[in-house]
Amino acid sequence: GASEVKWVDYGDEITGTIYSYIVTYVPMLPGFQDDLPTIIVQVAVDQAEGVQIIGNLINGTAQDVAIGKEVKMTWVKIDDERALPQWEFV
Repeated sequence: GASEVKWVDYGDEITGTIYSYIVTYVPMLPGFQDDLPTIIVQVAVDQAEGVQIIGNLINGTAQDVAIGKEVKMTWVKIDDERALPQWEFV
């Protein structure tokens, strides 16, 4: 809701720690049943104090994920104009 918003470039190496997570065994939308389980993490970003970003953990299992584990951001290409920020274990 702030009127004074600015973009800050933190570079290509965004890291953080898992603050919270959920593992879902039910697809959020039709067509995603082959992607289960989906691990959704909330990450406290190292480079920006107080900032947390939500995304999928794409290189771990439900048994691997835990609060406090270190992760890094990676971009998953959707098409030539769009990509989604996702998380991987360091």
